[in-house]
Amino acid sequence: LKASADDYVVKNKDYLERLPVILESAHNHYQASASRHNRHLNVLYADDNQVDTEGTLHHFAVHAAHLHVDVVSRGSDIIRSLQQEEKSHVYDVLLVALHIPELNALQVLRELRITHKRDIPVVLVCRGDEDWARQALNLGASSYVMKTPGYLHQLPWHIEDAYTRADL
Repeated sequence: LKASADDYVVKNKDYLERLPVILESAHNHYQASASRHNRHLNVLYADDNQVDTEGTLHHFAVHAAHLHVDVVSRGSDIIRSLQQEEKSHVYDVLLVALHIPELNALQVLRELRITHKRDIPVVLVCRGDEDWARQALNLGASSYVMKTPGYLHQLPWHIEDAYTRADL
């Protein structure tokens, strides 16, 4: 299940009776996943850790090709990119490491919400700073992911969920 299996069946005496329901559920999950992956999302990703950035981009290229990612390394670059987006393309979601230079994620959220009146979905990536992440949620961040083993597999879901909730 951790490797993205939809379900499993234990071969006991009644497994053939449950199998059609499990197969239908897996098929429905596949169709929902395929329709999500057919919709491209533009993501602005801010992180100054080169190793984490490269790992994230590689993971997205392999497992979430529907996410089109532009990378910046400072908080001020986020604000600048969003101000210039009318000239280029619109970002659907921000993916922001909590501690980035110049303006950290909390300062970026305040700047976006209060000064620029922008309500773009924001997903935070944190390294052991859950109190800061909770503060960011209070400022309007959509969700956060802790940098723990396997967190890269959670990121596409959080990005898609943030976008979907904002779209609704």
